[in-house]
Parts: sequence; structure tokens; C-alpha cells
Amino acid sequence: MNTALVLQMGDWMGTGWWFGMVGMVVWALLLAGVVYVVVRLVIIPLVEGAEGAAVCIETGDDALAVLRERFARGEIDEEEFERRAEVLRRE
Repeated sequence: MNTALVLQMGDWMGTGWWFGMVGMVVWALLLAGVVYVVVRLVIIPLVEGAEGAAVCIETGDDALAVLRERFARGEIDEEEFERRAEVLRRE
């Protein structure tokens, strides 16, 4: 091996396995960080949204939402909306 090349590389030849191990740890931490961000920003809100939808169905809020949509489309007038909304709120 060329002496100038060995002097330039210094002790890197003997610690190659160490830097390989550090590189694996860094990549594992980066991967764990990406997984954490995806779970925190995507998966958890989806699950909470599904649970919230189940609560709406149980409480009848979805019926009120449909009523609001019909009112917004002009299918029913304000008087009809108020009358039906009052009935839904009593139940």
C-alpha cells in the first residue's frame, strides 16, 4: 500500500467497524423518528376521528348534521329546521 495513502487515512482503517455501528444507530434513530411522526400526525388522529364518529352516531349528532345539510341545500325552511332540531335535541 502506498505510504502517502496510509498517512492520509490515519487510523480510519482500524475503526471502520465502529463507524459502521454508529451509522446503523443513526439510521435506526432516524427511522424511529419518522415512524413516531407518522403515528403522531396521521394514525392517532384517524383513530380518534373514528372514535368521535362512533360517539356522534350514539348521540344522534349525525341526524342533526343531516338536518343542517338539508337546511343548507334549501330542502327545508328555517321553521322546519328549528322544529326538527328541537325534537332531536330532546331525545
